[in-house]
Amino acid sequence: MSNLAKPNLRRRARVEINECGMAQSAFVFGDKWILLIMREAFYAVVRFEDIQKDLSIPRAILTNRLGRLIDLGIMTKQPYQEAGARVRHSYHLTLKGRKAFKILAAMMEWGDEYLIQNPKMQIVDGTTKSHLRLGLINELGQEVPQKQIALEPKR
Repeated sequence: MSNLAKPNLRRRARVEINECGMAQSAFVFGDKWILLIMREAFYAVVRFEDIQKDLSIPRAILTNRLGRLIDLGIMTKQPYQEAGARVRHSYHLTLKGRKAFKILAAMMEWGDEYLIQNPKMQIVDGTTKSHLRLGLINELGQEVPQKQIALEPKR
């Protein structure tokens, strides 16, 4: 059994919620609309109307969540204008937003394995086109098996 979840040994987490990166990330990414908007951005869907149509999300909710993502520095809003049309906006991931890819990739990998019969997409190396999978890598560049992983206070 992994050192991550030894049952009945502890009654409280070792770190307070306000000091835990996992908990703080949950406050951002625990909202289904935020995750789905991020998914759209990773699929390069950036226009408000296209995101709304893909997700069947009410305009007010989309406006609210995009505003939240902008306030958090995860997305930016950029104006664009097609000939003869009014100015509209597209929404793009910032560096901070792009770094959240591993979160969505982990969800995709798990969902493809346990929830989807025939996945339509996969994550590949853009050069070799070989399939990629997530892993936890130590400082020596070696993948560490889950049974060896532990949570410890940071030094």
